[in-house]
Amino acid sequence: MIWGLLIVFLVAKTGVPANRKILDKVARNYLPGYHIECQTIESANIAICKKDEIIRYFVLSRDFCTHRGFNGTSNLGILFKEDCSVDQVWIVTSPDTRQYVNRIKQSGFLQQFKADDGKMKLITVTGATITSQAMISTVRDVRNAMLDIIPKIH
Repeated sequence: MIWGLLIVFLVAKTGVPANRKILDKVARNYLPGYHIECQTIESANIAICKKDEIIRYFVLSRDFCTHRGFNGTSNLGILFKEDCSVDQVWIVTSPDTRQYVNRIKQSGFLQQFKADDGKMKLITVTGATITSQAMISTVRDVRNAMLDIIPKIH
């Protein structure tokens, strides 16, 4: 229990890149069945996730940017495909009210990033507009950074 709280604290600390052990633990939590190998590339920690012939890249958004939502900065787990398109997004931690975070999770908001090319008008969540706008900026900024980083992994 204490280790879990320590990990949440370290992951949630603004401006401090998550270390590889924390990234590894979070990636394994969200991606069971994948072989996970964490690397640091251009000062960003990246989990290279392999399953059969599939390769994905998992990152924590706070290693890249901190866009403030209503009550602070949410830390998102973002899974990228090899072409740098978003495969999946999770809310790892958020200082926002649980009710609003659950509203975002249940609304389908996070799924729309799968189709986003960075130019689409994404729909925010009513009642959680500021936080969902911050999440849009976060995912897009991380994706832009990953466009430069992913080619350097191979």
